[in-house]
Amino acid sequence: MRISILLAACSLLLSPVVFADDVTMKTGKVYKDLTLVKETKSAYIYLTHEGRRLTLGKKSVEKVEKKPTVRAELQGRLKKVARRDADALAELGAWANSKGMGKDARSILRKALTIDRNHVKAHEALGDHLLKGKWVKEAVWKKARAKELAKQYAAWGWKEHDGEWMPGTVAHRLDNGYVQVQGHWVDPKFAKKIDAKNLVFAEGSWLEPQDKAKFDEGLRKYGKRWIGIEDLNDVHTDFQDPWVIETVHFEIHANAKHRDVLWVSELAEMFYKPLQEIFGEEHRDLYKKGKGKIAINLGRGVKSYNFLGGSYGATNRTAYKSSGYGAFYAPSWGDGRGAGCTYVHGDTNWVEVWIANVVTHAFIARMVTDYEQTHEKTLEALAGYIAGISKDGVYHPTRWFHWRYLDSDTERPMGRASTTFDRIGYRTEHTLQQAGFILHFLRSKNEKAFKDYWRKYTTSGADDAELMKACYSDGQTLDKEKLDAEFATFMTDYKAKFKPGPSRK
Repeated sequence: MRISILLAACSLLLSPVVFADDVTMKTGKVYKDLTLVKETKSAYIYLTHEGRRLTLGKKSVEKVEKKPTVRAELQGRLKKVARRDADALAELGAWANSKGMGKDARSILRKALTIDRNHVKAHEALGDHLLKGKWVKEAVWKKARAKELAKQYAAWGWKEHDGEWMPGTVAHRLDNGYVQVQGHWVDPKFAKKIDAKNLVFAEGSWLEPQDKAKFDEGLRKYGKRWIGIEDLNDVHTDFQDPWVIETVHFEIHANAKHRDVLWVSELAEMFYKPLQEIFGEEHRDLYKKGKGKIAINLGRGVKSYNFLGGSYGATNRTAYKSSGYGAFYAPSWGDGRGAGCTYVHGDTNWVEVWIANVVTHAFIARMVTDYEQTHEKTLEALAGYIAGISKDGVYHPTRWFHWRYLDSDTERPMGRASTTFDRIGYRTEHTLQQAGFILHFLRSKNEKAFKDYWRKYTTSGADDAELMKACYSDGQTLDKEKLDAEFATFMTDYKAKFKPGPSRK
């Protein structure tokens, strides 16, 4: 009997099952997406959606409802796959896994490996890793690389917590029992205070109900008084007495108008998100004494920006990167805490790019030992890439100047892909956007290599030539002509679908 059940289960991929059962028990419990393997006089024998065997006694069953099954779709797809097509089988296995059918997925992926034992996508979908030129299970790989990984994680500033390596920020929260309240991580003692006093977070302060009512009326606390925002705009006109507004990851010091500070604070968090996703963690010194949240100095116009440059940029702001784009990072600000510096002026499209730029530089500065030694051109390319990412996390820059630079034969058109700064000049506003577009191309070629490269960038350093090689040729010799030809096709296809954004505001 046991053998016949196993045979029936294994044959499901080829059987004409087109319905799944939702079974309601007399206790009220409901089992969904069950595939019937066999029915006896006293029981139903099912496979769950995940592929596990489940036996239900008929006397305990209230009702059985049949509905179309995802498993039937899998069977239909499997029938269309050629018997010796390893690529199609690997793709189907990955699809089955995404639908929660792990057992079926593993069976299909192993079938792909019987055809091509070194099939990369099939091995990766199974969680295998290359070790000394051979594919091995993840457990074997982890054991063999334990010392190497420990060294790598330590270089990143990660911590080992209950046998698992994790970002230092995550470990800090676990070690101190932090909980998330209103989107902010706080220690448990303060969390109780928030709950007891009904505190609400607003612009960097935790307000009691009576203060929140004044806040909602458009008043802000200045010393011991509550004053209107417009009046305070006339007070906070220099960096000796600026607006100070906090978000989850930022502390913004500004002599700009209040509405502009709020707008910029939203942009900063928006551009922080893709950086966190690329690097797999928040900035590493978030909980380090003397560091904490990333500081940004936001000026009200060119005059204020020039003041910041004269105060923190020394005689040559290029030493602090990115100053040619309306933004730079000042490592000396705040007794070594460091701060990004930019301003609000003119076209809002450009302000968005400056914010993306300063957030990128500030983030990297918090991830490396010596910011001034980072490879400048590569860092600029990353800033240009981040500037093109939308609030939905998709790279699709629709600002007017992206369209002008990508679609023009006269505005320094895009050069080759074999270097991020080839034929497009250097330290020009064109460079930032075009180099960012090349990063978009490289990430589409090799997502894993793209992310691995940036992790390396924060530890041992790297430049744009290494990025090209890592993402496009898996570390092998770069075929520049082939790369440029493929990039040209990529850009042509992109421009055909690209929709320009609004003109200057």
